[in-house]
Amino acid sequence: MAELDPAEMLRRGYTRETTIVRDPFGKWFDAGEPIEHPGVRRAFDGWIERAPDGRMCIRNSIHWVYADIQGPAYFVRGVEESAGVIWLLLSGARKTPLKLSSLRVSAADDSLWCTVFEDLPARFERGAAQSMADYLVEDRGEVVFLFSGERVVPNVTERPEEC
Repeated sequence: MAELDPAEMLRRGYTRETTIVRDPFGKWFDAGEPIEHPGVRRAFDGWIERAPDGRMCIRNSIHWVYADIQGPAYFVRGVEESAGVIWLLLSGARKTPLKLSSLRVSAADDSLWCTVFEDLPARFERGAAQSMADYLVEDRGEVVFLFSGERVVPNVTERPEEC
């Protein structure tokens, strides 16, 4: 079935607008009520993307809707190294390679962030951030992430959620 264009959707009374919110701590709500079902929460965690207009949405294989994603799009829950790649274990049971050059540090709380899936912000949970210590070295008085010859001094930023 072909997707309807936005004008046709509105004419038929359909909308992609929702009252679905994920707070900065990863808790999901709909119309202010917590979403309790673990399968729904896990699915939503893995379906976060950008809509064509740049807003955040949740998208599965058949449909997408806007959602108010507060804080990072993804949480880095773990880190593992395999075959010369640092893999990020993300919320929503997703996995992606780390682009070391995307690492940055929040000026507000020293949390570690990166960019995943081209343009989505991800915040490292405490254990995952501690795992990154394996790749830290001190070089000329700077703290540097070093992996496979790539050397990155993360930017300290006021707005780490901006990629």
